[in-house]
Amino acid sequence: MEKDKLLDELVVSFGHGALKTEQTKDGILTLLASEQIVYELLKHLKFKLVSPFSMLFDLTAIDMRAYTSRGTPPDFTFYIIYHLQSFERNRDLRIKTGLSSDFPSIPSVVSIWASANWYEREVYDMFGIQFTGHPDLRRILMPPNWQGYPL
Repeated sequence: MEKDKLLDELVVSFGHGALKTEQTKDGILTLLASEQIVYELLKHLKFKLVSPFSMLFDLTAIDMRAYTSRGTPPDFTFYIIYHLQSFERNRDLRIKTGLSSDFPSIPSVVSIWASANWYEREVYDMFGIQFTGHPDLRRILMPPNWQGYPL
């Protein structure tokens, strides 16, 4: 099965404890990656696989502060979600990484996928998450003088 083959390859490259899988209703393989390795993982998926994930289909965030699971607070303040597509494999892949800080930041992936430019600006504008190394991180939806982050 392709899913197992890809997961096995990533475990060889990143180690057993680096990635966890998450069951989703849509059936898309979803990997939970630590904030420390997510940039290298995304570069690997785009540039080092024989059949790469050449398209960043979406990039978004979830504010987890309002969620509780059985009365316990969530592990992370925010999740960043990268939705990738591989045309050669004819499949999707979702990468989630958790951010714990009240002033979260994560490396920009614009150098990997140019399409991340506007996605990262939207996440910044709505959630206040900083993307370090972004070439032009500024508001894209809200007026420039808007205070705070709507989501």
